[in-house]
Amino acid sequence: NSSMSFKDMVVPEKALEIQRTCYELSQEVMTYVILDSEICRHAVDDLKYLKELQIVTSIEVNKIKKELHDFLIYYEEMIAKGRFESGKPFMVYVTNTFIDAAYDYIESRELRVCAFNVFGLNYLSSFSPVLCNVQKTWLESTMRFSTLISRSGEKQRMEYFKNQHEIIDEL
Repeated sequence: NSSMSFKDMVVPEKALEIQRTCYELSQEVMTYVILDSEICRHAVDDLKYLKELQIVTSIEVNKIKKELHDFLIYYEEMIAKGRFESGKPFMVYVTNTFIDAAYDYIESRELRVCAFNVFGLNYLSSFSPVLCNVQKTWLESTMRFSTLISRSGEKQRMEYFKNQHEIIDEL
């Protein structure tokens, strides 16, 4: 069997550096996040599949399960405040619509770009005004039909995170 196990995988330091930089930069601009109501379901289903393929062990799944719970606790506290650690506000919405990919839209005085995740492997980016308008319209429409859970919607926020924890407990 030539497949690599989870414990053998190493994320290159350069990738971690880029991720940290993106996270830090995202805290400096107004950010809107739309969460799929079943976001943890997708991760749990993927982990179950990887365990079936013997790419992850039960011990690794339990470690990931704990990390997911810890992340949800951290993220819920941050969302309740509605501010990044930098103090910059952000808005988080929950939608009941299935979101099959990650969609980004960035607009500044100098730049407009949209991007979306392609099959979980890579991003497709575009500076096309037509595509940017379509992406922006879709995101705005999705927000209108979603529930704001940052700094408001406490009951919905608590229910959302309770549900996500229950999904993770299925591991």
